[in-house]
Amino acid sequence: MRRLLDVLHAEIETLIKEYSAILRAIISVDHDPDHAHIFTDAEREISAQIEQLHRCSALRCVELQQVLVFLTDVHAVRSSGPATHARCSFESAHGLALYVFKLVRQMWQKCTEVADRSQWDRSYLYATTAAKLFATTWIAKNDPQPQELWSLVSIEYHAARQELDRRSHQQPHPQVHAQHVHVSGEVVTVSGVPDHGVAATSKAPRPAIEPFPTPAGAGWSDVSIRFTDGHTVLVRVRDIHRTVNYTQMGMNDARSGRPDQQWGLMQTFAQNRGLLTWDLPGAHPKNQKRKEVLASNLKAFMRLADDPFEIVPGGWRAKFGIEPDA
Repeated sequence: MRRLLDVLHAEIETLIKEYSAILRAIISVDHDPDHAHIFTDAEREISAQIEQLHRCSALRCVELQQVLVFLTDVHAVRSSGPATHARCSFESAHGLALYVFKLVRQMWQKCTEVADRSQWDRSYLYATTAAKLFATTWIAKNDPQPQELWSLVSIEYHAARQELDRRSHQQPHPQVHAQHVHVSGEVVTVSGVPDHGVAATSKAPRPAIEPFPTPAGAGWSDVSIRFTDGHTVLVRVRDIHRTVNYTQMGMNDARSGRPDQQWGLMQTFAQNRGLLTWDLPGAHPKNQKRKEVLASNLKAFMRLADDPFEIVPGGWRAKFGIEPDA
């Protein structure tokens, strides 16, 4: 976990630097006196940089979702609450940074669409540019800035390292003393080794998740999940379908081997036809964290980078079809 944490932190540091360079480029274009009211080459370059930022951050989110879950757990252990800044809130600071990069892409796309339309639509009072719109809707409103994101991420990183050190010091290192060792051919027999406590600490192994063969170009709107019983679902994407159980989707409890809380939450979404709000059955104060973990599991299994859930008043809605057992 320590190595994965260091990798994620280094990647986030690089992405924050790229985010900072993008903001500087937007400000430079916005204040350029020679900047005409058209979609310039400079803005096209900014678009390319933002797309690159999005691709890298989406890949990191899927590959290192285990670390993001651990960082969420660190906040829970320390009772520090979610990482929050302005209108953005996330279960971890590293997750918040990845979420901000996603929002930046969405905001820039909207700005470019409006700027392009303002060039020919006579209902607009004046023509504008994507850089100017972004500067007034994102930068001027003090949405998460690079230095503030870096501060949150650094604090969380050091807290996570301390938590790893604490856990490693708490783990017992049992000493096993064999009383008799007998070697016969290729068979080695060891006797006199106490076996007490083994059953109590054994964990059901988590098998390697085999991702769903999601076809290129597919999105969450192409995905449908239907429960066939309490332990299995039928997953379909376009003309590809597969029946899998909770273990194959990585949603088994590490100790008991039974379905975990994320599987239970997915069943709740299914019972409510993809909707979960505070006034529906299954509402729980811990659903925010559970939903984030479920989203990470689904993204890894389906090999899709986008969030499978969208925010609606009072809760969330699945972007994919999901139905309970008939």
